[in-house]
Amino acid sequence: SYIHETMKPTLMTIIDFDTTIKKIHKIHEGDSITEVSFTGYGGTKIEEVLDWGVANNPTALLIFTDGYFSQYTPDIAYPVMWIIHGNKDFNYPIGEVVHYD
Repeated sequence: SYIHETMKPTLMTIIDFDTTIKKIHKIHEGDSITEVSFTGYGGTKIEEVLDWGVANNPTALLIFTDGYFSQYTPDIAYPVMWIIHGNKDFNYPIGEVVHYD
């Protein structure tokens, strides 16, 4: 919600995923983001999310995760930032990694 309120993107896409993409939310400028709900139950497969990026070429892809999954490195043409919680050892060959507790 901070990104939506502060940066005011024309369109923000939020991908709800765990082992598969569960739902893709399209949030337009002026929409309420508080109504977005998530349905994932744990476990992570990153392939579908990165492939979605390859197919849709977003301005940037911010991925919020604990980082416990098998690495997958497609040829991407968009910036990726991994926002990692609770996994100080996480590293990835593509994108930038930001750790927080």
